[in-house]
Amino acid sequence: MRLRISKDYIWSKRETTKEGSSILELVEHGINRVKYSSDCIIALLKEIKTHSTHGRCKTLVAIDGFNAFFYPKTRVVDEYKAIIHPSKITLTEAFIEITKFDWSNGAVVVTVDQIAASDDRQASGFEHMDPFVPIRVSEYNAKEIESCLQYYIDRRWIQNPDLHTEDGRRELAFLSGNNPYHLMNMCTPL
Repeated sequence: MRLRISKDYIWSKRETTKEGSSILELVEHGINRVKYSSDCIIALLKEIKTHSTHGRCKTLVAIDGFNAFFYPKTRVVDEYKAIIHPSKITLTEAFIEITKFDWSNGAVVVTVDQIAASDDRQASGFEHMDPFVPIRVSEYNAKEIESCLQYYIDRRWIQNPDLHTEDGRRELAFLSGNNPYHLMNMCTPL
């Protein structure tokens, strides 16, 4: 698949990405010129959206912790140590834009995450995603928890040899209640 840029992008007096250039040139420019990296991501997402709408590609957008874009606080601070609202962060605009339902030939999957933004629920996030199809993620079944624990062991996230045994795995499953989030938190210090 050879996707091409649909318009000229002017970054400065000397730097441009010409219409018809490979989309990879846009990516490389963002990597090589950090000053323009956020703008390159915005342009890249617009280009992907355009190509999908014209049927040149199919796109899956997956964003974890999407609710953080609508939470009033971030971990980003300005030079005066004041917390910056997500709407003031350049990349937020790009990710909000790609999740709008004004394009075709693509799907958007987002998760809401307690870590990204805890108790404060924002109506603007729900309004932005409307219409949406919520999918409940239930607790792990026996095979899923076994696979997850094996993954944690393989990656050496669980280093205690007692927990590598069948009894140790059963204990972790029981203590976590087969809940993915609780299991992850329990395995963090192991």
